[in-house]
Amino acid sequence: RYALRVWERWLAADDARRSLPPLLPLVLYHGRGSWSSPRQLAELFELPDDPAAAARVQRWLPRFEILVQQVARLPIERLRGRGMAHLTLLLLEHVRSPHNVDLLADCIDDLQEELARGSPGLQNIQRLLTYIYQLNSSIGVREVVDMLQSQDERVGEVARTIEQQLLEKGRQEGRQEGRQEGAEAARRTFALKLLRKGMPAETVAELTDLPVAAIAALARELS
Repeated sequence: RYALRVWERWLAADDARRSLPPLLPLVLYHGRGSWSSPRQLAELFELPDDPAAAARVQRWLPRFEILVQQVARLPIERLRGRGMAHLTLLLLEHVRSPHNVDLLADCIDDLQEELARGSPGLQNIQRLLTYIYQLNSSIGVREVVDMLQSQDERVGEVARTIEQQLLEKGRQEGRQEGRQEGAEAARRTFALKLLRKGMPAETVAELTDLPVAAIAALARELS
């Protein structure tokens, strides 16, 4: 999908273009286990059971093979580079480690270099730290903020801004969950009233938009 979008934008940028630039799709995989999904589009097609027929069909199918690099298997000394490229590779490899805070402290030069790029660099750092917070629950946001603040005030301010955004998002999600729980409780109360009046469970489920199994459980509570 991403490759198709790149090519579409390439063609749309100039009506005179009649060919496509070569594009090598690379997946940086940092899952817990080994990569087990297909690496070619051709592997996703359902082929005839007959081997000869399958071979004839497969000849005309698009292959579109992707390159997969399992980041966790790369020795840390091979993760070279500077700035965001270096940071991204390191954190993809160690994103679930409880020692990510120490890793960020060791990479303060990369963070400073990215911050010096202005708005694009700032956005990259925000995305990176947000990704770490969301994927690694063992990392405390306040711990990261304090560490970065002690290393570089500007980078620390970025982390502090992200902390505030995450706290606000958590408050909003909490309020939304509270409203949903309140609506659920109201439907259950209404369902109980209908059941007490002798209305069939299927009808109560339809009127309250609750599962029939939930209505049956409420009916057992009343019996």
